[in-house]
Amino acid sequence: MHPVEHKLKYVILPYLVSAELLKKWKPLQVYTFYLYSAETFTLLAGIGLANPIVAFLNGGNLTSSSNSSNSSQSIIQFLGSGYAATLSIILLIAWGILKFYVKNQQLDRRCSLLRSCIQQCAQFSIKVRSAINSDNPMPALISIQEKLSDLIERNIVENAWPYAGPAPKIEEIVDNYCDRLIAPFKDQWIVPPIQLPKT
Repeated sequence: MHPVEHKLKYVILPYLVSAELLKKWKPLQVYTFYLYSAETFTLLAGIGLANPIVAFLNGGNLTSSSNSSNSSQSIIQFLGSGYAATLSIILLIAWGILKFYVKNQQLDRRCSLLRSCIQQCAQFSIKVRSAINSDNPMPALISIQEKLSDLIERNIVENAWPYAGPAPKIEEIVDNYCDRLIAPFKDQWIVPPIQLPKT
Protein backbone atom coordinates (compact mmCIF):
# COMPACT_ATOMS: atom_id res chain seq x y z
CA MET A 1 0.00 0.00 0.00
CA HIS A 2 1.28 3.44 -0.92
CA PRO A 3 2.10 5.59 2.17
CA VAL A 4 -0.34 8.24 0.97
CA GLU A 5 -3.17 5.72 0.81
CA HIS A 6 -2.19 4.37 4.21
CA LYS A 7 -2.28 7.82 5.81
CA LEU A 8 -5.62 8.60 4.24
CA LYS A 9 -7.26 5.30 5.08
CA TYR A 10 -6.04 4.88 8.65
CA VAL A 11 -5.25 8.39 9.92
CA ILE A 12 -7.22 11.15 8.19
CA LEU A 13 -10.36 9.80 6.54
CA PRO A 14 -11.74 7.96 9.60
CA TYR A 15 -12.22 11.32 11.31
CA LEU A 16 -13.59 13.07 8.23
CA VAL A 17 -16.09 10.25 7.67
CA SER A 18 -17.01 10.32 11.38
CA ALA A 19 -17.67 14.06 11.17
CA GLU A 20 -19.99 13.53 8.21
CA LEU A 21 -21.87 10.77 10.04
CA LEU A 22 -22.22 12.97 13.13
CA LYS A 23 -24.68 15.13 11.21
CA LYS A 24 -27.14 12.32 12.07
CA TRP A 25 -26.09 12.07 15.73
CA LYS A 26 -29.32 11.89 17.74
CA PRO A 27 -28.51 14.60 20.33
CA LEU A 28 -27.56 16.97 17.51
CA GLN A 29 -30.86 16.25 15.76
CA VAL A 30 -32.72 16.83 19.04
CA TYR A 31 -30.91 20.13 19.53
CA THR A 32 -31.71 21.22 15.97
CA PHE A 33 -35.38 20.36 16.53
CA TYR A 34 -35.25 22.29 19.81
CA LEU A 35 -33.99 25.40 18.03
CA TYR A 36 -36.65 25.19 15.31
CA SER A 37 -39.41 24.46 17.81
CA ALA A 38 -38.38 27.46 19.91
CA GLU A 39 -38.66 29.71 16.87
CA THR A 40 -41.98 28.09 15.94
CA PHE A 41 -43.46 28.59 19.41
CA THR A 42 -42.33 32.20 19.39
CA LEU A 43 -44.08 32.70 16.07
CA LEU A 44 -47.25 30.94 17.20
CA ALA A 45 -47.32 32.96 20.41
CA GLY A 46 -47.08 36.07 18.30
CA ILE A 47 -50.19 35.11 16.33
CA GLY A 48 -52.21 34.12 19.37
CA LEU A 49 -51.33 30.58 20.47
CA ALA A 50 -51.05 31.80 24.05
CA ASN A 51 -54.58 33.19 23.99
CA PRO A 52 -56.39 29.83 24.30
CA ILE A 53 -54.40 28.99 27.42
CA VAL A 54 -55.19 32.35 29.03
CA ALA A 55 -58.86 32.11 28.06
CA PHE A 56 -59.06 28.53 29.30
CA LEU A 57 -57.50 29.36 32.65
CA ASN A 58 -59.76 32.40 33.08
CA GLY A 59 -62.87 30.49 32.07
CA GLY A 60 -63.50 32.92 29.25
CA ASN A 61 -63.72 32.78 25.48
CA LEU A 62 -62.07 34.64 22.65
CA THR A 63 -64.46 36.85 20.75
CA SER A 64 -64.39 38.59 17.42
CA SER A 65 -65.98 41.73 16.07
CA SER A 66 -69.23 41.49 14.11
CA ASN A 67 -67.62 42.42 10.83
CA SER A 68 -65.11 39.53 10.90
CA SER A 69 -65.25 37.04 8.07
CA ASN A 70 -66.60 33.53 8.57
CA SER A 71 -63.11 32.01 8.30
CA SER A 72 -61.74 34.44 10.88
CA GLN A 73 -64.65 33.66 13.20
CA SER A 74 -63.98 29.93 12.82
CA ILE A 75 -60.33 30.37 13.71
CA ILE A 76 -61.13 32.53 16.70
CA GLN A 77 -63.77 30.07 17.87
CA PHE A 78 -61.23 27.25 17.67
CA LEU A 79 -58.60 29.28 19.53
CA GLY A 80 -61.17 29.95 22.22
CA SER A 81 -62.16 26.32 22.56
CA GLY A 82 -60.98 23.85 25.16
CA TYR A 83 -59.37 21.73 22.41
CA ALA A 84 -56.96 24.52 21.48
CA ALA A 85 -56.14 25.18 25.12
CA THR A 86 -55.47 21.49 25.78
CA LEU A 87 -53.29 21.20 22.68
CA SER A 88 -51.38 24.32 23.62
CA ILE A 89 -50.73 23.06 27.15
CA ILE A 90 -49.55 19.66 25.85
CA LEU A 91 -47.17 21.31 23.39
CA LEU A 92 -45.90 23.65 26.11
CA ILE A 93 -45.21 20.73 28.47
CA ALA A 94 -43.46 18.75 25.69
CA TRP A 95 -41.29 21.73 24.83
CA GLY A 96 -40.46 22.20 28.52
CA ILE A 97 -39.29 18.58 28.75
CA LEU A 98 -37.23 19.04 25.60
CA LYS A 99 -35.67 22.22 26.99
CA PHE A 100 -34.80 20.44 30.24
CA TYR A 101 -33.05 17.67 28.28
CA VAL A 102 -31.08 20.20 26.21
CA LYS A 103 -29.96 22.09 29.30
CA ASN A 104 -29.21 18.96 31.30
CA GLN A 105 -27.01 17.51 28.54
CA GLN A 106 -25.39 20.91 27.83
CA LEU A 107 -26.37 20.57 24.18
CA ASP A 108 -26.23 24.33 23.63
CA ARG A 109 -22.47 24.34 24.10
CA ARG A 110 -21.66 20.84 22.87
CA CYS A 111 -23.69 21.02 19.67
CA SER A 112 -22.41 24.49 18.83
CA LEU A 113 -18.84 23.20 19.11
CA LEU A 114 -19.69 20.05 17.17
CA ARG A 115 -21.32 22.00 14.34
CA SER A 116 -18.20 24.12 14.04
CA CYS A 117 -16.07 20.97 14.08
CA ILE A 118 -18.15 19.37 11.32
CA GLN A 119 -17.80 22.49 9.19
CA GLN A 120 -14.02 22.55 9.67
CA CYS A 121 -13.80 18.86 8.80
CA ALA A 122 -15.67 19.60 5.58
CA GLN A 123 -13.00 22.19 4.79
CA PHE A 124 -10.30 19.61 5.52
CA SER A 125 -12.02 17.25 3.08
CA ILE A 126 -11.67 19.88 0.35
CA LYS A 127 -7.99 20.33 1.22
CA VAL A 128 -7.45 16.57 1.06
CA ARG A 129 -8.89 16.43 -2.44
CA SER A 130 -6.62 19.26 -3.47
CA ALA A 131 -3.57 17.64 -1.86
CA ILE A 132 -3.92 14.23 -3.49
CA ASN A 133 -4.08 15.85 -6.92
CA SER A 134 -0.28 16.15 -6.98
CA ASP A 135 2.67 13.86 -7.43
CA ASN A 136 3.70 14.21 -3.77
CA PRO A 137 0.67 14.73 -1.48
CA MET A 138 2.43 13.67 1.71
CA PRO A 139 3.65 17.11 2.99
CA ALA A 140 0.18 18.61 2.63
CA LEU A 141 -1.44 15.56 4.22
CA ILE A 142 0.90 15.74 7.20
CA SER A 143 -0.12 19.37 7.73
CA ILE A 144 -3.79 18.43 7.47
CA GLN A 145 -3.30 15.56 9.89
CA GLU A 146 -1.72 17.81 12.53
CA LYS A 147 -4.49 20.42 12.33
CA LEU A 148 -7.23 17.77 12.23
CA SER A 149 -5.80 15.96 15.26
CA ASP A 150 -5.70 19.22 17.21
CA LEU A 151 -9.32 19.99 16.25
CA ILE A 152 -10.61 16.55 17.27
CA GLU A 153 -8.64 16.57 20.52
CA ARG A 154 -10.11 19.93 21.53
CA ASN A 155 -13.63 18.71 20.85
CA ILE A 156 -13.06 15.49 22.78
CA VAL A 157 -11.85 17.50 25.79
CA GLU A 158 -14.94 19.73 25.54
CA ASN A 159 -17.17 16.62 25.36
CA ALA A 160 -18.48 17.78 21.98
CA TRP A 161 -16.98 14.89 19.98
CA PRO A 162 -18.90 11.86 21.30
CA TYR A 163 -16.19 9.25 20.66
CA ALA A 164 -12.70 8.61 22.01
CA GLY A 165 -11.50 8.54 18.40
CA PRO A 166 -13.23 7.87 15.08
CA ALA A 167 -16.79 6.57 15.07
CA PRO A 168 -16.99 2.80 15.64
CA LYS A 169 -17.61 0.25 12.89
CA ILE A 170 -16.92 2.55 9.93
CA GLU A 171 -13.98 0.64 8.45
CA GLU A 172 -15.90 -0.52 5.39
CA ILE A 173 -17.29 2.96 4.75
CA VAL A 174 -13.80 4.47 5.03
CA ASP A 175 -12.29 1.84 2.73
CA ASN A 176 -14.88 2.37 0.02
CA TYR A 177 -14.64 6.15 0.29
CA CYS A 178 -10.85 6.07 0.17
CA ASP A 179 -10.83 3.84 -2.92
CA ARG A 180 -13.20 6.18 -4.76
CA LEU A 181 -11.29 9.25 -3.63
CA ILE A 182 -7.80 8.20 -4.71
CA ALA A 183 -8.70 6.28 -7.87
CA PRO A 184 -8.19 9.23 -10.29
CA PHE A 185 -4.92 10.34 -8.67
CA LYS A 186 -2.92 7.42 -7.24
CA ASP A 187 -1.11 6.59 -10.49
CA GLN A 188 0.58 10.00 -10.51
CA TRP A 189 2.00 9.73 -6.99
CA ILE A 190 5.75 9.39 -6.55
CA VAL A 191 6.74 5.88 -5.61
CA PRO A 192 8.57 6.07 -2.26
CA PRO A 193 12.12 4.71 -2.15
CA ILE A 194 12.52 1.18 -0.89
CA GLN A 195 14.21 1.13 2.49
CA LEU A 196 16.49 -1.85 2.83
CA PRO A 197 16.82 -3.42 6.29
CA LYS A 198 19.93 -2.48 8.20
CA THR A 199 22.62 -5.13 8.34
